[in-house]
Amino acid sequence: MLCSAAFTQTIDDFEYLGEYYSDELYLGIAFSNSHVTNSDAPRPEVHNIAGLSGELNMRYIRLEAGEMSWRWQHKLLGDMTLFTYKVFTENSNLVNRGESTAFSCGLLGWWNWTWNITLPNRYILSAGFNLNDYFFGSSYIVDSLANPNELKSLEPQGYYFTAGPTIVGQFMINKNFVVEGSASYSISYWRAVSLTYAQEDNSYPKPHWGQLNAEFISRWGVYAALNYNWVINRGDLPNNAKRLDLLLGFRFRI
Repeated sequence: MLCSAAFTQTIDDFEYLGEYYSDELYLGIAFSNSHVTNSDAPRPEVHNIAGLSGELNMRYIRLEAGEMSWRWQHKLLGDMTLFTYKVFTENSNLVNRGESTAFSCGLLGWWNWTWNITLPNRYILSAGFNLNDYFFGSSYIVDSLANPNELKSLEPQGYYFTAGPTIVGQFMINKNFVVEGSASYSISYWRAVSLTYAQEDNSYPKPHWGQLNAEFISRWGVYAALNYNWVINRGDLPNNAKRLDLLLGFRFRI
């Protein structure tokens, strides 16, 4: 009887902060351990950047079939503030334009809108689209006879606006915990700004972007998450940048 009762629960029975989980607007604040790599760089060890950052996020969740939910993530403010210690104590290249890789969201942040395609059960699936922006650039030391130790910033680089499909799934473990996973594919449709010091090539194919998110949500407002973003370089220049964020935060109703 206990097993039967447990499995008759549906995700819309989940009580977040003592009240309903759906049809509410939430604001989340999280600290993150962030890690950027670029394995195709001539000296990949210099592009291995790790440190504390932070994230703001908002979401509005609905659980009935056909209803729309939206989610927003923003990492730039956390990157600018909490990476400061790393910049000035361990990697001055990030300030002095040395050899490194920068990978963050832009002013807009990362948005997705999805519509539920299943009835609320212990799980719910939804699909829709994303609108994201990215600040991205890599600088490499390139040795040549004419210019030894020359610093170059190659394509892809700049401030990109992107769009593409997103799928999201949620599963209720029990009355205390819900897990959520999402996957997004984004296509760059506009480079708003090119780096002033880059070797700009407008004929170079604009990059695509991949994003995976996993989140462990508790009824008490505390959550843990993993964000994984990577550049899909569609040209022949060396660039294979990835960003991994491990987050711990609190999301409250507003």
